[in-house]
Amino acid sequence: MYRKWLAADDTYLDGLSEKYSALAQNNTIELNFVETPEYSAPKEVYNIGQSMWMNKAINESFNLTWAFPVDSNFSYLVRLHFCEFESNITKSGERTFVIYLANQTAEQGEDVILWSGGNGIPTYRDYILLMVPAYLHVFSVLGYLVFRKIWKVKNSGSGNRRMKFTTTPRTSYPCRYFSLADIKAATNNFSDAFIIGAGGFCNVDKGHIDGGATSVAIKSLKLESSQGVHEFETEIEMRSQLRHHHLVSLTGYCTDKGEMILVYDYMVQGTLHDHLYHTNNLPLPWNNDFRFVLVQLEDCSTSIYSGVNGTIIHRDVKSTNILMDDNWVAKVSDFGLSKGTTNMSKTHINTIVKGSFGYLDPEYYRRQCLTEKSDVYSFGVVLCEVLCARPAVIHTEELRQASLAKWPKS
Repeated sequence: MYRKWLAADDTYLDGLSEKYSALAQNNTIELNFVETPEYSAPKEVYNIGQSMWMNKAINESFNLTWAFPVDSNFSYLVRLHFCEFESNITKSGERTFVIYLANQTAEQGEDVILWSGGNGIPTYRDYILLMVPAYLHVFSVLGYLVFRKIWKVKNSGSGNRRMKFTTTPRTSYPCRYFSLADIKAATNNFSDAFIIGAGGFCNVDKGHIDGGATSVAIKSLKLESSQGVHEFETEIEMRSQLRHHHLVSLTGYCTDKGEMILVYDYMVQGTLHDHLYHTNNLPLPWNNDFRFVLVQLEDCSTSIYSGVNGTIIHRDVKSTNILMDDNWVAKVSDFGLSKGTTNMSKTHINTIVKGSFGYLDPEYYRRQCLTEKSDVYSFGVVLCEVLCARPAVIHTEELRQASLAKWPKS
C-alpha cells in the first residue's frame, strides 16, 4: 500500500500544540523490530516524536493535537505508530497516555512499553473511523479527524492549572451559581493536592463548600474541547430535568471570567472502573458487588429515561461514568453527550456518533441511529465488566478477543 511520509507534521498541529511543543529525536537508538515488520514505516517515524515542553502549568492546560480535513461519509483506517526511544523509560507504567480520535476516547491509560514489550521496539495500532458531517453553530464544516495525545507529567506542588475560554456560555441556569473566587477557595486555588481525576477535556478536583461542611467534586472543562460549550450547557439543562437517587446530583456551576465549571456531589467511593481494575482502591464488598449487578444497573438505566419532558439518552455509559457514594449506591454521571427528545413516536434520533470505544451500540455506530437501546447495550457491557473484571477493550489481545462484547463468542 502506497503511503506518503512527511518529514514534518507541524502544519497539522493546532495552535497551542505548535506553540508549546518541540521535536524530540534519538538517532543512536537501535530499533528492534520484533513483531512489527521493518517495512511498516521509515526508521524516522520511530525515532522522532513530538514532545510537550517542560512547563507543567502549560502542559496541563492543553492536549497535543493534530487535525486535518477529510471527506465525510467515509470510513478511514487510522494507523498510529509508536516506539519508546527515551533511554530512561524502560518499564511499563513509567509513561502512560490517552488517545482521542474524532473526539472519542480510543485508548485510556495506555503504555507503549506494555504494547511493544520494551524500549526501542516499534509497534502500531489500527483504528477504523466513520466520519460524518459535523456542524458548528450556524455553518457547516467538512468534518475533522482529530488525534489527541496526553503524556502524564510527574510533578509535585501546586499551581494555577486553569485557562480561560474564548467562547463564553450562558450565565443563567436553574441551579446554584458559584463565582471563580468560590471555586478557588473550595480547591485551595486548584491545588494539585485536590486533583481526583483528569480526562481529555476536563480536570476533576475535590473541594469543600459552605464553610467546609460539604464535600463536592469540581469538574473544570478545558479550552481545546470543540464541543465544550455545548456539552457544558447540555449537562446543566439535562440534569435540571432529572432527579433520581441513582444519578449524581449537580450542585451548581461557574461561568465567571469565561470559565466552564460544574460542581457535583462528592462520591466517596469513586468510580466503578477504579474498583474493578485499580488495586489501590477498596474492592467492592461481596454482597454489594452482586447487589450492583442484579439491581443497580437496572435502576441506573431506568433512571436515565425518567425525564419529565420526554426521553433522555445518555450516550456515554461506561464504568468510569458510574460512581458510588459512601453507602455503595451506584450513580450515573456525565450527561454532556446526552440527547433528549419530546417526540415519543420517533423510534430513533439521527445524530453523529459520540461515545467511547467498546461501549458503543454497533447499530448506532454503523447507522448513526440513536435509541434507548443504545444505552441498554452500553449498560450490558458494564455488567459484563463487573462479572468478568475485564475491560471493555483490550488492544493487546487478538482481534476476536479484543472486545468484551465479542469475547464470550470467541
